[in-house]
Amino acid sequence: MQENNLIKYEGGVVKKVSNAICITNKLLTIAESQLIPYRKKDKWGFCTPDKKIVIPCIYDKAYVFSEGLAGVELKNELGFINKKGILIIPFLYSTVNRDYGFNYGFNQGFCRVKKYNKWGLINLEGNVILHCQYQSIYNFFEDLAAVKFNDKWGFVDRYGGIVIPFIYDSNYYYSLNYFSEGLAGLELNGKFGFINKQGETIISFKYDRVENFKEGFSAVELNGKWHTINEHGNRVRDNLYRELYDSVGVSEFVDGLTKVEIGRKWGAIDKQGNTILPCDYGDLGDFTPGVLVAQLNYKYGLINYQGDTLIDFKFKWIGKLKDGLARVEFNGKEGFINHLGEIVIPCIYETALDFIEGLSRVQLDRKWGFIDIRGNVVIPCIYNDSNNEYYVVGEFVEGFAVVRYNDGDYGLINKQGIQYWED
Repeated sequence: MQENNLIKYEGGVVKKVSNAICITNKLLTIAESQLIPYRKKDKWGFCTPDKKIVIPCIYDKAYVFSEGLAGVELKNELGFINKKGILIIPFLYSTVNRDYGFNYGFNQGFCRVKKYNKWGLINLEGNVILHCQYQSIYNFFEDLAAVKFNDKWGFVDRYGGIVIPFIYDSNYYYSLNYFSEGLAGLELNGKFGFINKQGETIISFKYDRVENFKEGFSAVELNGKWHTINEHGNRVRDNLYRELYDSVGVSEFVDGLTKVEIGRKWGAIDKQGNTILPCDYGDLGDFTPGVLVAQLNYKYGLINYQGDTLIDFKFKWIGKLKDGLARVEFNGKEGFINHLGEIVIPCIYETALDFIEGLSRVQLDRKWGFIDIRGNVVIPCIYNDSNNEYYVVGEFVEGFAVVRYNDGDYGLINKQGIQYWED
């Protein structure tokens, strides 16, 4: 590629020379010919979007490319190839559980690999960062990854160095194990507290449960009561609130507000503990800027932060308002409403999931397909759901989704419904 006065190309990376143009490496990746896992009978290879096979179908399974490499399986062993089909990382590792779908691969330059039923970590060159001797390895958050060894958790850095020793417990019902805002909530001897990235205890291990920090605050439970604390462990509201059910958003601050519960009724407070919404509601959904899903008399509607009713309480269930639409259930069927409460996609589906990349997975007569935001059927409901399991039809990731048909066979489709397999 010849250089000009705007950009230059070095080692597979576009570099900006002038402020007259801004091109990112992500755009370069999108421009590259996309390779898609393609199944021919019971063997896998890779093809272009127009189904031209460029890497022969010789593998027992193939994963999507991530960060330039794709995992392939052969005779119950896993290796990695590049886009030319050259084996970059040999077949050294065990096959990966199907739970990973087709999206197993590298993340932030690292990949978790399995051998002898233990997990390790490698980089893009195939160099071993962590040998396969661990029970579990999480992704990196704030440059540290949680690792489980001999039933205890610790943390490693991107070089595989043990930064925080393996001394922390793992609670089956409630486990955090990642850093957020410089602190990680962990369990030690049956109690929860917080450490920093140097492994120093910042907030003592005395709580029954904790939430990770968000917007400078965390919720902690002590003797059946929930409190909000700051990064120093100081309480910022009185001992008035408790959580009855495990709920992801129950005590995270969003827009400076958090949900609270008294006597099985829900309300909202701000960071100073001031009551924003009284605890009058049977349920409160996730915060969307300026809007909340709420329940009164076992029916759902929408309210604003001042408690004004935006949409009447008439639905059996309302999902989070996203991109101007919210999933609803009405008369036993699901569809979508807009921010005015108008049904814009009729409630005719057994299940209708959130829109991902402009499409929603919907279920009709126990078969799965996809619709667009106008309710048009883009991919008919033809894919199997014999066990009524969501994962048999996956959401779209970079234009492709995993589907199942013939009661067990898997393959990929694009947004036009083109099937990347042949039998």
